[in-house]
Amino acid sequence: MIDNVPQGSLLGTLPIDPVLQAHAWIGCRQRPEARAQVWYNIRGEFEGALLDCEWATYHLVATTRDALLALLERLPQRSPLGWRITFPEWATRDVAEKCPRARISYEVLHLCRTGDYLPPAPHDAEIVRLTPEMADRYIFDLELVKAASGMALDGPGPVFAALADGQAVSIADGATMSEYAAIVQGVYTVPDYRRRGLGRAVVARATETILSLGRVAVYAADYVNYPSLGLCRALGYRPVAVAGLAELEA
Repeated sequence: MIDNVPQGSLLGTLPIDPVLQAHAWIGCRQRPEARAQVWYNIRGEFEGALLDCEWATYHLVATTRDALLALLERLPQRSPLGWRITFPEWATRDVAEKCPRARISYEVLHLCRTGDYLPPAPHDAEIVRLTPEMADRYIFDLELVKAASGMALDGPGPVFAALADGQAVSIADGATMSEYAAIVQGVYTVPDYRRRGLGRAVVARATETILSLGRVAVYAADYVNYPSLGLCRALGYRPVAVAGLAELEA
């Protein structure tokens, strides 16, 4: 049975790990009034949910194949923005059959707790915590402008940038935060400044801040993005799970 409920009502009731499912948990907190599709079995027990994480992005939580198939039916088959959805790794075949035009890949989910963290060697670049004013002052690269436009620069979560030649050249976003975890994402370095350790430096500073706030740091990397995998693991992040990712272009 499918029910349509406000996402905020799922907090505390979803039978999911709020750290391992940090994207889903935070999606419920950040968009409490958005409507989630929830699947219950004939005994009224929760078996899955399709969460709306905004920007045509969805997170599918499912513990049974029945729930998965029912919730996949609720995905828009056409969207002017396209869409992307994360789902359990075991659901890959069903997602591929249901969405044959979607591009499917995998993300490796990593966690870093205080006892895991491995600080890197100090970097000589200036690492700053971004505010809206500093973003206006230092961000000129088009890709960084687009990345920063979707970041909560005035919230409690940290967003850090490395400065060089009077501009921001590398960035890491840790602003997506719950009471349990924060997600390090949006990691980007301007091409001319890559292979200098700047990405590692900003991710390290974001990780240190997240851990100092009593949260677990979460980092997801595409399973074939070897530089990203190497970056987070060098800082002590440990792989704990694999999730599927399907993307349908507009």
